[in-house]
Amino acid sequence: MNDSYIPSRLNSRLRVAFYLISLSFVGNVNAQWSIKNHDRDVSQYHNQVKFLNNDVGLVVGSGPEGAENVVMKTVDGGEKWKKHLIKEDINIQDFQFVEDWVIASGYQGSGSSGRGKMIMSLDTGTTWQVYSTIQDEVYSQWFTSPDTGIIFARNGIYKTIDSGQSWTLVYQNTDLTSPIRRSFFLSDSIGFALSRQSVKKTNDGGESWSLLSDLDQFSLHGSRLSIYFISDSVGLIGSSDKILRSTDGGMNWAQSEAGILDNQHVENFDFVTPTFGFALTTQTKIPLNFGGSATSRILKTEDGGATWENFSFPGVLHSIDFINEDTGFVSGQEGLIIKTTNSDIATVPDDYPWLITSVIKTIEWSAHPNPSGGQLTFTANIPSQVEEAWLYIYDMQGRRVKRVKISDRGNSLINIQSGELEAGMYLYSLIVD
Repeated sequence: MNDSYIPSRLNSRLRVAFYLISLSFVGNVNAQWSIKNHDRDVSQYHNQVKFLNNDVGLVVGSGPEGAENVVMKTVDGGEKWKKHLIKEDINIQDFQFVEDWVIASGYQGSGSSGRGKMIMSLDTGTTWQVYSTIQDEVYSQWFTSPDTGIIFARNGIYKTIDSGQSWTLVYQNTDLTSPIRRSFFLSDSIGFALSRQSVKKTNDGGESWSLLSDLDQFSLHGSRLSIYFISDSVGLIGSSDKILRSTDGGMNWAQSEAGILDNQHVENFDFVTPTFGFALTTQTKIPLNFGGSATSRILKTEDGGATWENFSFPGVLHSIDFINEDTGFVSGQEGLIIKTTNSDIATVPDDYPWLITSVIKTIEWSAHPNPSGGQLTFTANIPSQVEEAWLYIYDMQGRRVKRVKISDRGNSLINIQSGELEAGMYLYSLIVD
């Protein structure tokens, strides 16, 4: 994939940044994925899909600052999904089914001023309320019951045994540049915690933690890390551009044969059996809701993560979850949820939202003058075959500030006056169906 980034010059009245994009085309013959939900008004930087059982599942995620958090819920095995809103201000990082509850964790603010927040749902994700707060930035969680849980935060690892009324610091992080980002528990007593530099382990339900392995030699980078243990001996770590595998319980690691990941971030792993599993990766320089381009990959293994099949998908995908060897779900940006019922992950449906068809490839569009201190004119050559076309304008926080429907076909002009937008830098995107 080629991405060409063309920044505008700054201007005191109206500055517009725009991107020329080139997206790869993915064929869709005999597609086995089917779209179960897609809503362009859902803006999520990341989300997770998880199922409680064969019928009940949730997609929980966070959007840009100021946007309401969205939960998608199914009660019929993923055929239909209903949208629910989380009114609490929280950047959700993780969630978990805990008996009859759902608990999600995240934070408000960032860095030393970050404030952790945990929210809970007593009706399987329909309504939410505050569970607990803590003066730290929370990234991951593990609860064994509504009363007892562990959170992994910027300053260390905390544990509660009283439903979050109090938290005990059980491990102090001495390197704030490399906090623990992800965790995985094999049982209520055995768990692992991952930072860019090391893996730590507990054998007593999180009461104490010890260094298991040093990862400095692998130069892990970025904040999007993943860890998963298939068994007591076999574990996987995902980072930017690599997958690591251990066969001795996490003491030693080696790079797994996963093909060329091209700076793909490993979002998560999911295994149905000790040998049969999946991973999902995403690479994006500019989020799609910024009018940018991205590609994701779904990886499949049948040998416990030693080798992987690798399939590319256009767009931003976030999470994968299989409820059995045949039936699985992937969640993505814009509320996308796709489903397969035969574990075929190599093809995409005809109505996949980010396929670049031959018609779309012919569209030429631009904005001028750029930058502008007065009227800004968007020009687009919209083919007659296009049913709907929209111009979206976003601020640099990802909030949509303007949406204009383009009714004309052929050469179309859309004029935006500087008074319609505050002075600043904006991103725009052309959406066609």
